[in-house]
Amino acid sequence: MQTTYGRSPYFKKYSTDLEVIYNGNYSSIGDLCSILIKKIGEFLGLKTRFIKSSELDKIESKSTQALIDLCRLVNADTFIAGATGINYIDMDLWHSSGLKIIFQKYTHPVYKQFNNQNFQSHMCILDLLFNYGDESLNILVGK
Repeated sequence: MQTTYGRSPYFKKYSTDLEVIYNGNYSSIGDLCSILIKKIGEFLGLKTRFIKSSELDKIESKSTQALIDLCRLVNADTFIAGATGINYIDMDLWHSSGLKIIFQKYTHPVYKQFNNQNFQSHMCILDLLFNYGDESLNILVGK
């Protein structure tokens, strides 16, 4: 990160926290990812409460029913699925659940990158944070 982003406008703002995380000792890549997701949410100013399914009551269901059951465990009324979820979610079962479902159609925002004249799409969220800092969430949501 230092080599690629060391001269970026907001590298110093985030690098110390990220270095602590990357130098941590984790029993699995999942543990590292969970910590990174929460920290990036914090960087973005999200107020979302992140819950791992392993922290919830165990469910025995599979596939679409498991998603429905997880939504019910956290009192969700809406599930956001990736665009390709339509290919594997049982929509008849989903509609009978009474839960709303949204299929995300993500359009990558275009922004100026400090080290590229031509925009490089689909970089890690850190690219946006290192380039725009506190404005990153507004760019993501199109404000």
